[in-house]
Amino acid sequence: PISHRRLASKFRKDVRNEHAEAHQWRIWRAKREAEKMKSTIRTNLSTINHVKPWKRAMQQRVRDTAEWFQHEQAFRDWRGDKHTAILWCSGTMGAGKTVLVSNIVAYLHVARNQSDIISYYFCQPDLSESLRARNILGSLARQVLETQIEHAKDDLLVSLHDNSQDLDAADVVDFLVSHLEAEKTYYVIIDGLDECESDDAQAISRSLSRLCDCRLTGLKVLCSGRPELEKELFRIHKPRYKLSLTQRHTGPDMERYITSTLDQCLEVNQLKLNDPTLVLTIAKALQERSDGM
Repeated sequence: PISHRRLASKFRKDVRNEHAEAHQWRIWRAKREAEKMKSTIRTNLSTINHVKPWKRAMQQRVRDTAEWFQHEQAFRDWRGDKHTAILWCSGTMGAGKTVLVSNIVAYLHVARNQSDIISYYFCQPDLSESLRARNILGSLARQVLETQIEHAKDDLLVSLHDNSQDLDAADVVDFLVSHLEAEKTYYVIIDGLDECESDDAQAISRSLSRLCDCRLTGLKVLCSGRPELEKELFRIHKPRYKLSLTQRHTGPDMERYITSTLDQCLEVNQLKLNDPTLVLTIAKALQERSDGM
């Protein structure tokens, strides 16, 4: 009878819909579980916000300053080196190392190749947790492995999840090394290590040596700090390339900074002068007192 055929057809349609709904639910559940595992991996590695201090340093930079590194042969050779390469950026306190390094990070992002992976970390003197070796290394590892984490699935996702748990500083480096890819170029940038306690700085030193021992062809390490930190940080692998913040570099930048700041103060009436030519006198006095810093 027609009524039975209709009922049978409706039944088969309902079964197909139920199967489709169950299939979609399983897909949704699998995606949810995968996203939960990825979130756990990231948390296991680091909960530090590495972007905020970089943006803060960039906001301190005046336009057309901290760009001199692009013309330095040491920087160019460091980028072009086909082997593991370390660039040491040194300067006295207040010389502008953090602003310089923040702009180097920005430059590398703009000039990056498709195979470049850029990781960076800015130590924050006002946040003690940011000065721990475990947190510094964990943040760098999370950044380096972010693409792998995001696209991981099945056995690789489970492996990353299980092996990222309860890691100390040395474990983080081993975990990172085990997932590095030969065809990639890795930039590892750390600013302000002289803010760390000696034990943490030594742990970072050992970790950098471990990375350099991987013999990756595309590993680029950049660290910044006061000159006296160099010997402590690079006991085994010495920096082949160096940038020093000297008066030759900082003088023109300081002149631009002072001029820009005074112009802004005049524009918003924070500084009022009866004689506009006095601004030149003020700028000159500030520059002389700054001594390039």
